[in-house]
This record gives sequence, structure tokens and C-alpha cells, in this order.
Amino acid sequence: MIVPSNDSLWRAPSAKEWAHNKEWQAYKPVNLVETSRRVFTGEFPAVPMSSFGLLTLIGALVANICARERYSPEMAPILDREYCAKMERSLQAWETLWRSHPHAEGTHSIKSDPLMSDCLSLLNSAHHHLYMGQELQILKRIAKEPECHLAVPNIPTDKKILVVIKYAATSWLADTVTGAAHRQRKAAFEFGGLGPMVAYETALIISWWLSLRQSLTLPPSASVLEGEKESLEAIDHLFQDILKELDEQCISFDGDRSDLVSRALFHYRVLLGQWVWPYTNAMNHALQAFASRLCQGEV
Repeated sequence: MIVPSNDSLWRAPSAKEWAHNKEWQAYKPVNLVETSRRVFTGEFPAVPMSSFGLLTLIGALVANICARERYSPEMAPILDREYCAKMERSLQAWETLWRSHPHAEGTHSIKSDPLMSDCLSLLNSAHHHLYMGQELQILKRIAKEPECHLAVPNIPTDKKILVVIKYAATSWLADTVTGAAHRQRKAAFEFGGLGPMVAYETALIISWWLSLRQSLTLPPSASVLEGEKESLEAIDHLFQDILKELDEQCISFDGDRSDLVSRALFHYRVLLGQWVWPYTNAMNHALQAFASRLCQGEV
């Protein structure tokens, strides 16, 4: 299976222009099977890759992680460390390849490449499932079935949780920078169907994390996050930037504007309210139910 390695070929509006670009540019088709093999082994394939090719590669990585998770015998599986380390190397190799794309820098702008944005959505989801698969399944169950008796998971002892939180916070910041109004106007045209699912996961993870951090009363010596001060400060700075963006956009919010938990859930409910896919309505209702349980202190 090969795809154009050059975006001007992939995005050519006509067969004539495609043929012209192919003739005048160094056309080197990319073999996705071979490139995928190299990425899965943690190698950096030194080949130019179109945004579609990048999306295909990260999709394969996410599918591998989710398949491993789904076919685990446990109800809420924990992926083994060796597998996680292998996939982390693969994700790092892919992210390096993504950053080498000429459109990577403008991904968080209003005029971003939709496929490049979808790539980042899948990268975030990969980290969600790789390091927080067990907790995420429980959070989704609570949101889907508010009457269930599951309790919110505690903060995991694995410090990799901070990687997940940082990616989730960065994703939320990107969503606020892009602007809720722009997302609502363009959701049906410029943002793919991958975005809402990752937005839903991000909302659950962010609100879960913030609610636990607010209620964390353990002394520093007993905290599982001991020794991670620098990472926590970086995450806190991201949340401060998010608050600033939300305030500048004057998004109506009736609650306490300093309550990041409520604002996170409210913001993502706003984002999920204007999509053309019916499943976003179900996720919107689930976030509303999850917000109610958080407010009642039942999780």
C-alpha cells in the first residue's frame, strides 16, 4: 500500500495538476506497510509523509493499543510495562515524524490542516488508553450509567499519569485557543469524527484529575506525586493559560469561574453540542450526568 509522500500530490484538485506536480517534483511514494513496521519498532522513518499518511500510521498505533486493551481478560485491563515501553517508543517516533511535517506548526490555529489536527487527537487517545485505560473505562462507565455503584479511581501510582494529564491539558488549551465559536461553526466541515471522541475522553480525564487534586488532603510525603513538582507546575501553568483563554472569550458560565472542574465539563459540553454526528449527543448527555455526580460528591 503506497500513498503520496508529498502533500501537493495528495491535495491536487485535479488529475492534470497531480500529473504536473508529479512530473516536476521528486515523487517518492511511501510504502505504509514498511513505514508502519519501522514506527512500531520505535525507528524514525526518514521519509516525507503526507498528513493522510501520518493519520494512517497513528491510527494503526491506536488500533493496536485498543485491541490489546479490548482482548485482555480483565474487565478493566492494565497493559504490561514491556508493552507500554515499546508503544511509547513507537509514539515518540511517530510524533517526531509528525513534527517534521511543514504544516505541524500551525495545527492549533484556526487555519490548521484538519488531518493534522485529527492526528493529534489520535495521539492523545493513544496516551489515554496506554497509561490510563483502566481508569478511563471506569470513568466512561460512570458517565454512561450514573446510577452504577462504581467509585472514581484513585490517582495511579505510575508517574506516567502525568504524561496523560499533560497531553489532555494541552489538548484542552488547543481547543480553547481555536475558539468554541469557531469549532461550532466549522465542526461539520473542518474537524473529523475523531475529534469528538477524544474531546469526550479529555473532558472525563481532566475533570477527574482536577476533582482529585482539589480533594487531595494527604501530606506531600504520602502523595503518589511526590518528586514530580516540576511536572505538576507545568500542568498547572497549562490550566492557568486555559482559564485566561476562557475568560478572554467571554463564554457564558453561571458557576464559580475559578472552578476548573465545572468549567472543563461545561466547555466540552458546548463543544460537543454542535456536531453533525448523533453519537456526540450521547456523549454530551453523559458529560452532563458525570458533572451532576461530581457536584453531588458521589464519585
